[in-house]
Amino acid sequence: MARQIIRCPSCEERGIKQNLAEVLDSGAISVQRIRTQVRVGDGKYKNHTLVGGSNLFIVCGNCGEVVYKRSV
Repeated sequence: MARQIIRCPSCEERGIKQNLAEVLDSGAISVQRIRTQVRVGDGKYKNHTLVGGSNLFIVCGNCGEVVYKRSV
């Protein structure tokens, strides 16, 4: 199955790529968090936060537009 990436269409129209999250096969939303930490030999660290629920929305952190809604 193809990955279901949640992107901001408004930002893409302006040439800015904003991948906000991914809808997993289970229905959960996966948000990738990238942080940088200064440690010898290390660079970026990636972690994922899983969000579930029947009523939620995702807002683009760049432009503020609601780009994903789910209500059951």
